[in-house]
Amino acid sequence: TFYVGTVGRKALYYQLIQKVLNDCNIQYFSELPYGVEITTRENEIDKYYFVFNNSDEACEVTLENNMMDFISGELTNEIKLQPYDMRILHTMNWDCLCEIEELSGLK
Repeated sequence: TFYVGTVGRKALYYQLIQKVLNDCNIQYFSELPYGVEITTRENEIDKYYFVFNNSDEACEVTLENNMMDFISGELTNEIKLQPYDMRILHTMNWDCLCEIEELSGLK
C-alpha cells in the first residue's frame, strides 16, 4: 500500500508509479511519445500489444524487441503512427510453446 500525503512535482509521481510497477512486476513502457497508449492481451502462448496514438500529431515508437505487425505481417521494433492511428503487434511465449511441444511429443 502506498500513501502520498502531499502535492508534488510531476517527477515525484513518475518515480512513484515506476516503483509501484517494479514492485508489482508489471511491464511498462517508459519512453512513449505524448498521447501514445499501449495495452496488452495475452494467453499462455500469445501476447498482443494494442498501440494507440491518441494525439493529433504523427509519431514514432521504438520498442525493445521485434514484434510482428498483426495486419502487415512485418517483423519490426519501430512503429510509425499517424494521428489517431493504431497498430496491433504480436509476440509468442517461446518458453511455453517449447514446453507444450515437448509434452506433446512434437519436438
